[in-house]
Amino acid sequence: MARRLILDSCLLVLFIVGLTDKHRIKAHKNLKAYDVDDFERLERIVNSHKELVINPNVLAETSSLIRQTDENFCSDVTLTLGKLIGHSEEIYIKSDTAICRTEYDWLGLTDAVLLELAVDDTHLLTVDVKLYLAAAKAGLEVTNYNHIKERFL
Repeated sequence: MARRLILDSCLLVLFIVGLTDKHRIKAHKNLKAYDVDDFERLERIVNSHKELVINPNVLAETSSLIRQTDENFCSDVTLTLGKLIGHSEEIYIKSDTAICRTEYDWLGLTDAVLLELAVDDTHLLTVDVKLYLAAAKAGLEVTNYNHIKERFL
């Protein structure tokens, strides 16, 4: 198992909202497909790795997505994100490096950055099928969270 873990923006939103109040997951605009069981499963996965790697591109997307909720909870999830940032390893990948990947054309900048990060004992966990397939084709350590979820249905 890889020592480090990277989550895509969708899973990072689930993680942050769940850490804040797992009973608010179903009510969150961007998490209709997830529930408390998903959060608890994701939390076990995160905790099984030595460190969670974050990136400014993913954080920018996540920050925007977690705030799409009521005003009181918005403040709470924003604080949780700040705490997570303080306890995670943030790695910056230059955009001009990411856009050199052939996948950039069809995945976009953030996903190209995630592919750059998913090296050297780092596991990528995603719900994005295109990102999953691109990472697998590139020989990176990647898991589609939906495959994990299907085992419990």
